[in-house]
Amino acid sequence: MANGDRVVEELVAENGRLRAENVELHNLVAELKSRVADLEGQRGRTSKTSSTPPSRDPNTAREEAKLNRAARRAAGRRQGKQPGSEGRHLSQVAGVDRRVVYRPAVCGGCGGDLAGARVVDFETRQVFDLPPHHSGGHRARRAALGVPVRLCFRRGVPG
Repeated sequence: MANGDRVVEELVAENGRLRAENVELHNLVAELKSRVADLEGQRGRTSKTSSTPPSRDPNTAREEAKLNRAARRAAGRRQGKQPGSEGRHLSQVAGVDRRVVYRPAVCGGCGGDLAGARVVDFETRQVFDLPPHHSGGHRARRAALGVPVRLCFRRGVPG
């Protein structure tokens, strides 16, 4: 019976080794399933569906974008507002709440004094501040000294 006890001990040891290997393989399978799920999620990400830049798109997405672009061009329609459709814009209001006039002291081109210079043009821009609902007009004078003058509005005035 000593031989039978030895066989039983070997089988018990092998069973323990196989159980440990089985646990290790189950953990590996779970890790690989997680990795496959992550990779499948990344596969569908392009610059259109995530914040990644277009340079990170796979080649298939780039080819698809080229085909879409070619189809749009073939359709004869340009991007943006189509000719003949009604335009929409934010019109300037006639009565503004406050008006700011910019009077440059010196010429931006030659540095000459603009105090007595003849005003040849005005450029007007309008700013809408929310809330409270105010509209403001910003106007810059363009004086003539023979040099084109670049108008300088304060920061935050669009244009």
